[in-house]
Amino acid sequence: MKVVAAGQVARPIVLGAAARKAPVVVMAGLRGPAGAGGVQSFNGRSGVVTLSGADVTTALGYSPVSAGGLADVAFSGAYGDLLGRPLLAAVALSGAYGDLSGAPLIPTAPGDIGAASAAQGALAETAVQPSMLADGLGGKVDKVAGLGLSQESFTAGEKAKLAGLEGSHFKGVFASLGALQAALPVASAGDYADVDAGVGSDTTRHVWDASDEEWQPIGAGAPLTAADIKVLYESNPDTNAYTDAEKTKLGGVAAGATSNANTDSLVEGSANLYHTAARVLNAVLSGLSLAVGGTVVETDTVLAGIGKLQRQINDLAGTLSGKQDALVSGTNIKTVNGNSLLGAGNLEIEGGGGAGGLEPFDVVASEDLADGDFVNVYTSGGNARVRKADGGAAKRKAHGFVKVGVLNTETASVTPLGGENDAVAGLTPGTEYFLSTATPGALQSTLPAGSGILRQELGVAVSATSLATINGLTVELV
Repeated sequence: MKVVAAGQVARPIVLGAAARKAPVVVMAGLRGPAGAGGVQSFNGRSGVVTLSGADVTTALGYSPVSAGGLADVAFSGAYGDLLGRPLLAAVALSGAYGDLSGAPLIPTAPGDIGAASAAQGALAETAVQPSMLADGLGGKVDKVAGLGLSQESFTAGEKAKLAGLEGSHFKGVFASLGALQAALPVASAGDYADVDAGVGSDTTRHVWDASDEEWQPIGAGAPLTAADIKVLYESNPDTNAYTDAEKTKLGGVAAGATSNANTDSLVEGSANLYHTAARVLNAVLSGLSLAVGGTVVETDTVLAGIGKLQRQINDLAGTLSGKQDALVSGTNIKTVNGNSLLGAGNLEIEGGGGAGGLEPFDVVASEDLADGDFVNVYTSGGNARVRKADGGAAKRKAHGFVKVGVLNTETASVTPLGGENDAVAGLTPGTEYFLSTATPGALQSTLPAGSGILRQELGVAVSATSLATINGLTVELV
């Protein structure tokens, strides 16, 4: 028995027809589409037939037990009799596209499409048209399996050059000259062939004589060797020997390298830059050392040479700082009686000379004095006092010397300049001595130089322990 549920669409059946192997029970409410589908006839009804429960029970002679307890839908099969049924849209029952809510418009006629926008029109105008596509494909070649397209064009000139290579000039081996002439009555300049009658017969090489238009023998022998072919090939006016040296040279050329006559046409890289004058002038002297001075020599680098020169400048600056400025009379050297001390000649000064018979005089010392010290007489509290003379920054002129040293506050016997000071030691006879600029009360044999000091000549040594003093010229150096 085959049972078709209510509401399903069944294949066309005819109840009451010939007996079937399995009975078919059609539930109430069975519907079929008009025409090819659904039930075609039942109990004299034809067309679209809707079966009810009564139809089924009547046809089968079946009455349900407690039929009164069944719902109406069990007998009618109608969706409207179904209790608690969900609310379905109209399209669920009709299946019609028109009953579908929010359905997009499906054009059925050209007028349903409407006018295109300006942007759509622009795209349509630039789109590839079928005729253009056909014309473009007409200029293409069919793809052949195993072959590819080259980026270079194979010209007729290149084809002719390949045809002119030695391999294409050899026309083969023939049994006789007649056979060669019959096979190739006309040939091209450079063509050649071998004539070999067979075993025991030497092979004769024939070449095409273009001027006489005939085959000419050039001798007998074996076919051309690779060396023979090379010689013949390189004898052509447009071919040259490719040597191992040239191959090695080409192998050493970097990929993409170009030939340049000079650096004017060579593009500068990003790391190795050209050595321009501007770059040299703007180069930073990184690593400059001033440790070594001296003469700049040709083996020095620019950086080392600059370092030497700067060191010399620094050394000279230090030396010049200890030199006396140029003397200018009346500016940094005093005049005597209105006369300049500069220049050549002798300046006569009256009032100098020896002691003139002056005797030693007594003065209270304001500091300890040693034997032979040269002293300065000055006023302190209205009284004369004596202290060590000083040619340095104190600028205390020497007025005399003491032969016997005294302690501070003791009375010293001072001999005026012009007398003999025989309380000194370590002198060089015949040497002139000046008031010391470094040690108060002492002598020095070098000429005082500098600024802010006194230059006072005190006399000449007559022995290692005796100085003949003079009341000489005293100059204040400023």
